[in-house]
Amino acid sequence: MLGHRGDSCRSNACADPLICSPKLPGGYCASTCGTGEACDGTCVDSRDGELCAKSCASDRDCRSDEGYVCDPQWHACLVPNFAAPVVKQCPTKTPPRDTAFGDAALVAMTGDRRIGTSAVLTDDGDVVTRTDARLARDRKGTVFSVMRSSRVIELTTSTDRGATWSTPLAVDDLDDCGERGCDRPLITIGKEIVYVLYAAGDNGLRVRASHDGGKTFTTGAIALGGTNASAVATGDGKLHVVAMTGSALGAYGSAQQVIQYTVSSDGGATFSPPIVVSGRDEKLPYFFATPVLAVD
Repeated sequence: MLGHRGDSCRSNACADPLICSPKLPGGYCASTCGTGEACDGTCVDSRDGELCAKSCASDRDCRSDEGYVCDPQWHACLVPNFAAPVVKQCPTKTPPRDTAFGDAALVAMTGDRRIGTSAVLTDDGDVVTRTDARLARDRKGTVFSVMRSSRVIELTTSTDRGATWSTPLAVDDLDDCGERGCDRPLITIGKEIVYVLYAAGDNGLRVRASHDGGKTFTTGAIALGGTNASAVATGDGKLHVVAMTGSALGAYGSAQQVIQYTVSSDGGATFSPPIVVSGRDEKLPYFFATPVLAVD
């Protein structure tokens, strides 16, 4: 017996050109879509790409005994939180672009696109940008850059507005990053202290501080267990850090993930016990949901 779109792969063979998606409960007869390929169901964005799923009007149209529901946004039979969320947008009531800004300039994107492009302003209003890196600038005008290069977190500096950069310095030299290497570098500067933060393998978020302009770094401490993080160094000498705990298993939302906050008053040597700042049972997506700090 050949199965139809949305049927179980275990009890039915998927009819050509349908394929079996084994990651879903009981398997799922589906096909790829969105690239010019026809879809006689609903083309759904998911963590595994665009998938042609069975259309539905209610949960009764789906395999509810196996955990499938009629997704209220996509109107397709899926398990909860499998599809990418459909972001709601308010109607535009203002001009589409602020005329005070100039025309957009294209910045080439290469390498690890999760980090994207970072930018800082110079004293005379110029913009220094760098792809696949995080940038910060001290009071003297030196621009600091941290990036992940071949599983290593590297720090470089520029004193000529990004025209040239210093020889890279490996910041993650503590042997605590495991076989996967370190990841997700961050940098912030406050009270003449340069802080570099990174995901130290399974250990959590490592924070290291430099008191000599990035030449040497302290051993530092593990600030939080989560590594999807942001940090702000304030003028009073404190370092504020916020991070999300969890994993890609809760890619588009899970109540088992939380956002934690901590602060250091001694240059990143020690941190206060973390407190949870997210709501109870709040479904937080691991993807596209890096928490951000703002200090007044």
